[in-house]
Amino acid sequence: MKTLDASTVHADDLDRLEDTLKTMQPDSELAFFLAALAAAVRDGSDIIAGREADLVTPAQAAKLLGISRVHLYKVMDAGDIPFVQVGRDRRLALGDVKTLLNERNAASKELAERLARTSDARAAALDSLDA
Repeated sequence: MKTLDASTVHADDLDRLEDTLKTMQPDSELAFFLAALAAAVRDGSDIIAGREADLVTPAQAAKLLGISRVHLYKVMDAGDIPFVQVGRDRRLALGDVKTLLNERNAASKELAERLARTSDARAAALDSLDA
């Protein structure tokens, strides 16, 4: 896993990247990804890149997931995310971290939609009482 510190990227390099993007196919997945990368760096966001098989520490994984390291250990102990033992330390595959993040995001979205439907139903019921 490699982290690109946005503050170290020269504006000229981003300009050249964006010029190169103009020469790529508009429906290119790579062009879409590189455009998002360039926009994020311009906004000052650091970029983390890695292969799905790359191993990360629990501290790195917790940071990516936006949870505490202690909570991640509980998730690992519950068997909700696979890990490998490296000596006395644990490591997680970046792909497994991504999968857990996607699952958490999907669950959050589903909960928000369910709450919105409940709120809409409650509002409709209250409106019918007022009528």
